Amino acid sequence: MTTTGTTVSAQLASLDPERFTALRRVKNSLADELEAVRQQSEEQAEQLIAARAPDALEQVEARREAGADSAASRAAASVHTLVADADPAFQAWAEHGNSLLGKAWLVEDDLALPPLPPEVAPGGSAS
Repeated sequence: MTTTGTTVSAQLASLDPERFTALRRVKNSLADELEAVRQQSEEQAEQLIAARAPDALEQVEARREAGADSAASRAAASVHTLVADADPAFQAWAEHGNSLLGKAWLVEDDLALPPLPPEVAPGGSAS
């Protein structure tokens, strides 16, 4: 599966390097959002434990899961828009990846579509 994903990604990168970089930036945004969700969850856990809430773990986990799902949904919508606005060849290769790897592969598979390194990502030194 990894080889298939990296092969499809390489084809997407060769067809439209700028759009491929934009897809990778979506991955960076998702990683940032997931880190924020994790930090919020830790803070909430500390507050609920201090308040001796009997269902603290369940509350924190439910909020964390909802936050992570929301972040993934936003990333998937961004990926969908980037692919939908691409030329037909790019769209065809992205759809080929979807059929082989599942609709969420561009969001979930960090080996096939890795985030940009920090020096290239938004907020990095080379952006």
